[in-house]
Amino acid sequence: MEELVAGEGGEQTRDAAEQILENTFLDGTAGDDFIGVQCYERTVLGPTGPIEPEPGTRLTQMGYEYWPQVVEYTVRRAAAYTGIPVVVTENGIATADAPNVCGWIVDLRRNTGGAMWPMFQAIRAIVGEPPTGAQAGIGARLLAGTYYGQTLQIWAALFMAALLAASLVGLIGLAERLILRQMGARP
Repeated sequence: MEELVAGEGGEQTRDAAEQILENTFLDGTAGDDFIGVQCYERTVLGPTGPIEPEPGTRLTQMGYEYWPQVVEYTVRRAAAYTGIPVVVTENGIATADAPNVCGWIVDLRRNTGGAMWPMFQAIRAIVGEPPTGAQAGIGARLLAGTYYGQTLQIWAALFMAALLAASLVGLIGLAERLILRQMGARP
């Protein structure tokens, strides 16, 4: 979902875009226990389509307006439209610098195991978001696996991360023992 805003004379365009791009899918949640939303951007629509952001507007690496408020907007809209609980399954702002980011919120209180996506997103937050275009490394594999629903790739990346962490802990322990032995310490 995105925040679709009517610019000057763009009310009909916005309403049509909401119907085609969002309401059709929101209607499909009838009878569901919850809805998952992905939200990234805000688009201002005029009578003939999208209106470019004003000059000087902060943009993301993808060229969209920097608009973190989209999360609140899409959650409120999905909840009001469907009447069911909303889970933010994915959100991000593609920016090389994020001076306003102060941390992560990971809330898994209602996750009983059936919805693994929020857990993978939380792990991705810990492993780190690779830079745009990253193709290699554990973080890139985990990212690609979550984007494309490749469960085997996700678990392989998690296993390799755990194996790498255990190996590093073992190497540090070995180095500690060697140094202590050189210093004359008894085992």
